[in-house]
Amino acid sequence: MRNIKKLIGFLLVIAFMMTGTFFLSCYAEEASTVKTGGVLTVAIDSEPMQLDPHLVQQTLVISINDLFHDFLWRWDKDFKEFLPKIAENWKWINDTNLLVNVRKGIKFHNDRELNANDVKYSIDRILDPKTASPWAAYLESIQEVKVNDDYSLTIQLKNPWWGLMDRLSSIAIIPKEAVEKYGDLKTNPVGCGPFVFGGWDSGIQIKAKKFKDYYIENQPSLDEVILKFMPVYNTAKSALLTGDVDLIVWPDPSDLESLQSNKDFELFKYSQMAIMYVNFSTKSKYLDNKLVRKAISLVLDRDAFNTALYKGQGEIGWTPILKTQSYYSKDWEYVRNVEEAKKLLAEAGYPDGGFKLRILALKGAEEIMGEVIYSNLADIGIQGEIEVAEIPEALDRMLKKEDFDISGLGDLISPDPDFFASKYLLSDGQMAALTGHWDNTEVRKLIEEGRSTLDEAKRAEIYKRIYDIVLDENPMTFVAYPVRFPVYKTYLENFFVSGDMRYNWSEMWLNK
Repeated sequence: MRNIKKLIGFLLVIAFMMTGTFFLSCYAEEASTVKTGGVLTVAIDSEPMQLDPHLVQQTLVISINDLFHDFLWRWDKDFKEFLPKIAENWKWINDTNLLVNVRKGIKFHNDRELNANDVKYSIDRILDPKTASPWAAYLESIQEVKVNDDYSLTIQLKNPWWGLMDRLSSIAIIPKEAVEKYGDLKTNPVGCGPFVFGGWDSGIQIKAKKFKDYYIENQPSLDEVILKFMPVYNTAKSALLTGDVDLIVWPDPSDLESLQSNKDFELFKYSQMAIMYVNFSTKSKYLDNKLVRKAISLVLDRDAFNTALYKGQGEIGWTPILKTQSYYSKDWEYVRNVEEAKKLLAEAGYPDGGFKLRILALKGAEEIMGEVIYSNLADIGIQGEIEVAEIPEALDRMLKKEDFDISGLGDLISPDPDFFASKYLLSDGQMAALTGHWDNTEVRKLIEEGRSTLDEAKRAEIYKRIYDIVLDENPMTFVAYPVRFPVYKTYLENFFVSGDMRYNWSEMWLNK
């Protein structure tokens, strides 16, 4: 039950619609032109559940926690290489041992200097079953963290694992004494990030104040960041127009044209590192048949999903691997084919369709996905029955009771394709219930091989084979990559957000 609750907490962000910064941006202004000071007020679309960086994977919380915390390293803006942060440098001693040297002089917000023991504590805390951290599954290949001296440690793996660097780019380093003082960091985040926690007014806002001892010189530029909870979009839009907020992170696509034509605003378009998908319970009657799943996959209209979800501004997709990645293959792309879908249904023994499938839709934006699925099924004679449920109930039905036939959701992906594959495509994966614990022995073998293969070319071959199988078996069908268009006042300079919805809070400044 505890694991289900963790998963439900993680997926709540999906329910608010994944309609997808950190590091030193290459767009940074020359230091001489940057103005310091001022308060940035941001409208966000929901209030976080809590702020302990080790106890939640909610995308919103990760974005907020980047204000308060820092990390060993981060991906660059193109997700091609890692940039040093807390770690000054690192070196692979061999395939299973990573030596990490910690930068000297970094201070936590409690004024204590960060050292190698804090890195070990942070990793060990996540791996401790008593913590019940949702991040633990992503670090399970770590055997041990050994501290060599105050500023050096070695991370030992159970087996070679390409994904270690990727996972650690999201693990906040925190001080043990802060956890001991508060019990956890849910409402009292303490880190070494560019801003210090300035208070949380329930139902209203969170404040972050400049950390004057931040280890990166001349950062942050802002004195304060205020995050206002504005779940009603029109309220947030009005606040932007009247000047009560400087930035909205989620404008409605239908407003893009009017906002873009307004000389007071700038828009920043980016593709989220996320994927929207239709998942099948392969245990369900009819959907236990590969031919039926393949027929439905062929009739799903990606353009319709893109239009319904993003007013056509998104990008259609076929796998949870971005088209810009070296792992991507154009062989995965195909067009909708209603006639071929009907032939497959006939081959499966259902020449006219003639059966019913329950479409479980999360109340909110995911209802749109349910409507598209319903319409597409009708094109091949399958009757859909949409069952709308509140978010906790729907996720409980999917993840615990497995009481559904078909649904539409979304999730974050990663530069490392194993991140998604291990969660969804293994019968015992964290999200395997969404596919009825679909099991394929060859895929399992390939995933295990992909984790331990360090050669990029060989990894690309492995994941090509994995998704060749997935696109043939169709335990889930991928339909679109989301996009977002943060809109902000023109006086906000050096704004950047990465595909995984992380903002360069420390580098933004107000030119007014």
